[in-house]
Amino acid sequence: SFEFHGHSMNRLQYSILGYSGPTVVVIKTEGGHILGAFTTSKWKRSKDFYGDTNGFIFQLYPTLSVFSPTGIESNFIKLHDGLGFGGTKDMPRIFIPASMEVCNAGVMDKTFREGNILPVEALEKFAIESLEVWGVGGEEVIKKGLASRVEYREITDSNIYKARVIKDKSSLVEDINL
Repeated sequence: SFEFHGHSMNRLQYSILGYSGPTVVVIKTEGGHILGAFTTSKWKRSKDFYGDTNGFIFQLYPTLSVFSPTGIESNFIKLHDGLGFGGTKDMPRIFIPASMEVCNAGVMDKTFREGNILPVEALEKFAIESLEVWGVGGEEVIKKGLASRVEYREITDSNIYKARVIKDKSSLVEDINL
């Protein structure tokens, strides 16, 4: 949540990348509307969409509406230069840019059923008041998802460390001796 982890895409990604259990993304807008998405796919960075037909997007407030997959396209989740659900590569149906400002919630796309995710007066644009991602599915499923996230972080940390290690230090020594 923003309250505990800050208002940044980097912190959001750190919190969810590698998590392999089902999750619910809940967004409260500054206008008081609540919308989000449910997914069962492992979170990963990708320029391309990924995910499966077990997910959906929704509006919780002011009305409850669920927009299930249409089966026409498979643009479920994209986590790269922001977080997107549905829509197209250039304009996901729900889109939170890396800046987490001027977000979008469209009316239709070919991945999820048509309908207003935000009330008409919101004009498809919103600012985030809070955003939370919850692991769901029972204690064992959540433990497995968290273990997957730990493994992902260990691999990422190892790769970062390997990239920092200079194997041939002779060029550095030559610079110092000049």
